[in-house]
Amino acid sequence: MNSEHVIPDTILQILDSARWCPSPDNLQSWKFKIISETSFEIHCRDESDWMVYDLNGHVSWLTIGLLFETIDISAKQHGFNTRYEKRPNGDDQQLTIFLVTLTADEITSQHPLFNAIKTRSVQRKLMGSKPLSEREKLAFEQCLPTGFELTWFESSSEKKKIGKLLYGNSHTRYVMKEGYDVHSKIIDFRKGYETFSPTKIPPKSLGVDPITQALTKWAMKSWSRFHFVEKYLFGTVWAKFRLDYLTAIKCSGHFLLTKTETDKSLDDFIETGRVVMRLWLTAETLGLGCQPEYTPIMFAEFQREGINFSTDARALQNASTMDEQFKGLVGEEKVRTCAFLARIGRSSAPTSRSVRKELSDLLIG
Repeated sequence: MNSEHVIPDTILQILDSARWCPSPDNLQSWKFKIISETSFEIHCRDESDWMVYDLNGHVSWLTIGLLFETIDISAKQHGFNTRYEKRPNGDDQQLTIFLVTLTADEITSQHPLFNAIKTRSVQRKLMGSKPLSEREKLAFEQCLPTGFELTWFESSSEKKKIGKLLYGNSHTRYVMKEGYDVHSKIIDFRKGYETFSPTKIPPKSLGVDPITQALTKWAMKSWSRFHFVEKYLFGTVWAKFRLDYLTAIKCSGHFLLTKTETDKSLDDFIETGRVVMRLWLTAETLGLGCQPEYTPIMFAEFQREGINFSTDARALQNASTMDEQFKGLVGEEKVRTCAFLARIGRSSAPTSRSVRKELSDLLIG
């Protein structure tokens, strides 16, 4: 096989798989532009202008790494290697453009993670808590390049501590209007999209009962309504307990991915995103559910960088308290080098999930 045999259909097939890459809140903040029979561009946009969780663009940068790895796996499946080159973005500071060039791979074989690309999803519901086997842990360890390390939290006491950390971080998210401004946009309460949503998170995937879903839909109609429910009616207590604390306990364990050397550059986050994608797809191939738990890392980073992410004093104070709790759990050095946190457990495939935009909606030109 050689590059002359690459046809546009091959690129379309690669991109049709790549569109299933996870993105924050299913935003899919990228477009693809086919340049030639052997190349295409990726136009990635960060959400720092409106999303409180991406104020420094780092979440978007990490997601680019997830996308690169997904593209690479799909390209390998079709017998090609990839090369990435960052392109000028003009005056648009929120836009990052990459040129991707395909070259033939002399060895063509089925990629072991390819079939997991479309079935991989976020498991927000309670999962089985049987510990991982050494064989399963080894599969995750084999995803790591030099410089990355996994720390496991599997005991009952460790899972409870992480549950308390996640519960506390949820309080930060719920008390601030900046959090509401995000949450009110990302849950798809439209009729017909309660189970599967191509652009948002379907409410049935959240793992809460119908009454809580209905209350959430009602409260999300306005900030004043949500704020009243949260502050005076303790309306978020059950959601925090169910979605953060209880799920942290009802799983096999949690893993923390750390990187020995990190400079917090674009390339640094892309490399980390690639590793995260391999870990997530490996979980899927092992029949394990996976849910990212990124907020402790994000808020800890805001603390280190001095980012004043909210006008709400309660949110800022609580984030500082949770940062100290995070350090007490994993150690100050690991908080500084942490790259990703997630829970793992034994579960069947989710019956409700975010799906994706059609490839035609992601193509430029």
